[in-house]
Amino acid sequence: MNAVQLSWFTPSLMSAEALEALFVQRHALVDRLVDLVRESATGDGRHQSLLVGPRGIGKTHLISLIHHRIQADPELRDALRIAWLREEEWGVSSFLELLLRILRALYDGYDDPELRERTDALFDLRPDEAEEGAATLVEEFLEGRTLLLLAENLDDIFRGLGKDGQQRLRAHLQDHGSWSILATTQALFGGISLQTSSFYGFFRIEHLQELNLGEAVELLQRIARGSGDEALADLIVTPQGRARVRAVHELAGGNHRIYVMLSRFLTLESFEDLVEPFFRLLDELTPYYQERMKYLSPQQRKLVDLLCDDSSALQVKEIARRCFVTQQVASSQLKQLREKGYVRSKRRGRDSLYVLREPLMKMCIDVKRDRGGPIRLFVDFLRLWFTTAELEGMSTGVLLSPLEREHVEAALVASRADPDPRLAAVKRDIGIAIDAKNWPALARATEDLVAIDPTETGFVLLIKVLARIRTPFPEIEAVVDKARQGFPDSADLLAFSAIYTGAKGEHASAVEMGRRASREGASIFGLEHQLAISLLHLGQREEAIEIGEAALLRRPPAAQSTEGEAAVMASIVAPLGALLETGDADLWKWAAPRWYASVKKGDHVKHWSAALLLLGTYGLTTNVRELSWLDAWSETVPEGDPAQVTIAMARAFVRYRETGDESVLMDVPLVVREPLQRIHASLSGSE
Repeated sequence: MNAVQLSWFTPSLMSAEALEALFVQRHALVDRLVDLVRESATGDGRHQSLLVGPRGIGKTHLISLIHHRIQADPELRDALRIAWLREEEWGVSSFLELLLRILRALYDGYDDPELRERTDALFDLRPDEAEEGAATLVEEFLEGRTLLLLAENLDDIFRGLGKDGQQRLRAHLQDHGSWSILATTQALFGGISLQTSSFYGFFRIEHLQELNLGEAVELLQRIARGSGDEALADLIVTPQGRARVRAVHELAGGNHRIYVMLSRFLTLESFEDLVEPFFRLLDELTPYYQERMKYLSPQQRKLVDLLCDDSSALQVKEIARRCFVTQQVASSQLKQLREKGYVRSKRRGRDSLYVLREPLMKMCIDVKRDRGGPIRLFVDFLRLWFTTAELEGMSTGVLLSPLEREHVEAALVASRADPDPRLAAVKRDIGIAIDAKNWPALARATEDLVAIDPTETGFVLLIKVLARIRTPFPEIEAVVDKARQGFPDSADLLAFSAIYTGAKGEHASAVEMGRRASREGASIFGLEHQLAISLLHLGQREEAIEIGEAALLRRPPAAQSTEGEAAVMASIVAPLGALLETGDADLWKWAAPRWYASVKKGDHVKHWSAALLLLGTYGLTTNVRELSWLDAWSETVPEGDPAQVTIAMARAFVRYRETGDESVLMDVPLVVREPLQRIHASLSGSE
């Protein structure tokens, strides 16, 4: 690149300008770490920080950036002496060796020949005398300043120090109190995590997170701008550009370094310019992944090798079976591999399933195994990179090499057999954005979905997802407006407009649009709920209750799927929440018998009970704290009815949420009481 020179494996060689230009995601963390260094340099306390993350996650970039920012601050530069150790300090085998490395970093960093001469003189002494002399020399060089020790791969350094060296280092830090350490490690290790270790509880630990899709888009856009390619920077933030980034994202697994390495392909348009360079990149990356495998024990390598063989997520018991180890051993080793950044896990019921964190690692290994067929991950990559129409056009090319033709034909066969993977990837991003309440990311993902399928079907699919969101925001309103302009006769799009308008508090308009959408046969989930809520706000309670009842009675009582259960719950919680929001106790008393009759008629008592407990536990509305809403239900439900137990539990939950007094829970079953106490602690910020 021209304006910004990238270094894949040694970011410390990059200029401050380049580091800043490519910096994403961790702005708040860097500001906080620099502030801690400032407090260490100018105050009485000394802060010790440890950054934890796998290789390629950006630890060196972070350390380098902080170093440049400190050097650019005259006050900090004068108050500190910085010893930035080499990334791999192989020679540290004792506390003396660590002190010598620190002295070397100081005399090199400050170009001090006298300090170098005094350090050289230490080699003429006995080891114990040299250690004492080196420790004194470091403290004398500080001249009352704070030493900022920047150390990468702290786990390797501590392994070299051994128990005795670690104890000597900790003793020196306690005796002098002049050092502040900012270090990195791939994973937590015994030297700091065991309660018996000298450094247990010593460091402020920061776990570095991988990039999400939005952050990957920002990074790749910054790389494009850094290279002076403004056209590419603009392309990356379009639906087409994000589709390409999404393909890269599937391979990179959130690893910063891999995004940088794959960024070269974003500019390539033709298949002929993609396959051969991509496989050359795999050759370049293979030594990197081979080196990463060398860091593992033989047993851990066996587990990683199995996950490379299998493209699906595997349960612990299956991994144990195929590796001939016990489940306990497999679980322990997989936990260590997850902490080191080699694998990721996800829950499915009670089981944990494991896959490789970086699919590109599997691809590199597959290439070396030379299985004699197309590499599946690269086929999936092509399907995300190109549309089916583009693949069909390429398949007719006469200049394709055997390698190119093999993969394009495999991608084309897969695209014809399965739904568009780009659509599935975007829908997944929409779900992630909704779960995280990341509305800007949701807006970008919705734009991408519409770009993939600009038909009414595509818009309706989008709206059915968004209809579950009660929070209005302008980005989604713009998408809905665009959809309605293109498809003015769509009842489903009109229904979502009604839901969205009601969520903004424009209840009269919501009712008008909602009634019309309902007459025209809209099938959007949530329309009836919003109509009931808006009608209640307008004082039209009779119609509101009738709509709520009708919606509830249409729900099958034995809905077995999670979606069916959620639909029934929403049919109850939404109107209940609307009733509570009015704050009208007379309305509650009027509505309770009508509503409970519908609950009984539809055989939804268990869902109604769950809704009461949900409202009582979380306090979803301000008026939930007024127990008169529960009084209304208590007066409605006959004595001896099991539902009275639910009402009593909800009442206890409300009181407990208000007072924190555990005595009110004594009559609540233990199986329910303990989860409630955890929820209360979480909501109260006490855990």
